[in-house]
Amino acid sequence: MAIAWSTYQSGLWGGIQDEGYTESVREANNAVDLLQAADRIRVLDQLVFVEIQTSGVCEQGEQSDDAACDRLLASMSDAGRAAFAAESAGESPFESPEYLDALYTQGEAAQEASDRFFEEAGEANEHGDNHELAATILTAVMFFAGIAAVRDDRRIGWALIVVAGLLMAGGLAYSFTLPLA
Repeated sequence: MAIAWSTYQSGLWGGIQDEGYTESVREANNAVDLLQAADRIRVLDQLVFVEIQTSGVCEQGEQSDDAACDRLLASMSDAGRAAFAAESAGESPFESPEYLDALYTQGEAAQEASDRFFEEAGEANEHGDNHELAATILTAVMFFAGIAAVRDDRRIGWALIVVAGLLMAGGLAYSFTLPLA
C-alpha cells in the first residue's frame, strides 16, 4: 500500500509540475509580447518626438502650428505625451523611470509570474522525485523479504528480514515527511 501511495503522489506531483511549466511558458510568451509592444511604442514615441523637435511645430514662433502639433502629440502613447510634457532641456524624456515604468511594468510582471511558475514546477518535480525515492526504498523491502523467505540458512534469512524491517521503517518515516499533492 505504501508503494502504491508513494507512486500515486509522485504522479500527482508530476501533473502539478506539468501545469507549472505550461503556465511558465504561457506567461513567458505573454511577457515577450508585452515587452515587444512596449519597445515598439517607445520607438514610435521617439520618432514622433524627433519629428516634433526637428519641425518646430510645437514651439512658439514662426514654425508653430497648433493643429499639426496636436496631431503629432495624438500619435504618441499616453506615456509618451506625459514624458514629452515633463521633458527637461537636454535630456531624453524617454529614459525617465516614469516613462519606462508605464511601458514595461506589465511585461516585467508577466516575466516575474513566468519565473514564479517555473520555480513552483521545479519544486513539484523535486517532490515527485522524493515520493518516487520513497517508493523505491519500500520496493527494496519486498525484495529483501522475498529473498529471506526462500533462503535455507536461517541466519541469513533473519538478517535479510532485519534489513527489510529497517528499510520499511526508514521508507515509511521518509514518506511521512514528504508533502502531499
